[in-house]
Amino acid sequence: MYVLYKAIHRLFRDIEAEKQAAEQTAFLDPLTQLPNRKLLMDRIAQAIRQKTRDGIDVAVLVIDLDKFKSINDTFGHSVGDQLIEGAAKRFQERLREVDTLSRIGGDEFAILLPQVADAQGVQKVCEDLLSSVQEVFLLSGKEIYIGASIGAALGADDDTVIELFQKADIAMYKAKERGDNQPILFSPEMGIVANRKRKVENKLREALASGDGLDVHFQPIVSNNQSVIGLEGFFRWTDTELGSVSPGEAIPIAEECGLIDQVGKYVIDQCIDVAKKFPNITISLNLSALQFRDQSLNWRIEDQVTSQGLSGSQFELEITEKLLIDQSPEFLENLNKLKKAGFKFALDDFGTGYSSLNCLNQLKIDTLKLDSKFVSEAKKNNNISLLQSAVALGHTNGLRVIAEGVSDQDHCDIALSSGCDGIQGHLIAEPMPRGELYDFFLASSKNRLYVA
Repeated sequence: MYVLYKAIHRLFRDIEAEKQAAEQTAFLDPLTQLPNRKLLMDRIAQAIRQKTRDGIDVAVLVIDLDKFKSINDTFGHSVGDQLIEGAAKRFQERLREVDTLSRIGGDEFAILLPQVADAQGVQKVCEDLLSSVQEVFLLSGKEIYIGASIGAALGADDDTVIELFQKADIAMYKAKERGDNQPILFSPEMGIVANRKRKVENKLREALASGDGLDVHFQPIVSNNQSVIGLEGFFRWTDTELGSVSPGEAIPIAEECGLIDQVGKYVIDQCIDVAKKFPNITISLNLSALQFRDQSLNWRIEDQVTSQGLSGSQFELEITEKLLIDQSPEFLENLNKLKKAGFKFALDDFGTGYSSLNCLNQLKIDTLKLDSKFVSEAKKNNNISLLQSAVALGHTNGLRVIAEGVSDQDHCDIALSSGCDGIQGHLIAEPMPRGELYDFFLASSKNRLYVA
């Protein structure tokens, strides 16, 4: 009988141990043993109830470790895990016993600060946390430096758990976007911006699925002998509710929400259609830095073009100075493979960054497109020396030089007298729908412009 009792007791003990282990797994992050998102949300709910009852303020912080992916990819997951654990330890050392530090996934943490005095106190905590991770980490014999993007939100009287957390998350993304290692406290204006971004994202998804409202407009590029040598494609989108959404707004949102590949494919398809109609003209299109980080970019673009019976030499891909300087392995691989497939490359908006002359030579850029400020400043200051220097730089490196932003005859005269090989801007034509290109070329032939 005693033996049976012991067996039953042991069985119940094992069941209880398994139950406790399951509960621990359900509420704790396995790597850091910190509370996970589920437990954090439960504690935020408790803090909000206390705020409602006692009038004590509560704050939530969301933290994203900067450069973590790069470190993880470079040094391996073991170092990445050590970094997560090290950051968690440093964060914990800066917090009170009543605070809750949570790992909510990947390189993201969240913190609940109950019983806070005011926004200044929250700001001070954020600055202490940021300072803690900016000190060097010694991991597996390597010195690792990182930063952090921190967003914070003070609980409003009517905030739900999800609303308070989302506010902190919005502020974190604002801090990451700003990129200056400064914590950001949520403001109502950020909520308006976030709502707009969500609406744009949802509408863009619908537009990409249906094709409604999407278009690519083309702006001519004219040589110094008045021949049309190129057409640059610009993404356009008009929504029935939002109206015309500028590429400056739509493209960054597409990058953030994973739609940039679909946008890129749509733009390339429209450029291919125009290239078929005007086979003697180079079609230019812009590619974002995010697209160039995709290792499959080169064969996808090449396949899109060659499957339609076209050659890569009919297209020029425009890149920015920042992308040129960064020179990530993925960018270099994509550029080299696309060059081998015949695609040309242009450096767009030259003069807005800090391009290395060595980069221009090494990467075999074909065209230098001067930012519009060169011709506008030359006209304003009645001095073309800076413009001439930029043109000479391009020619010395064997590049074709195009002046952008040519909006009047003075700009045109200045650009051509400075030695530019071609011009682009409103003086020639605004970006136009594909259906208007034939009329443009017909009118151009009567005004001494002709197709190369």
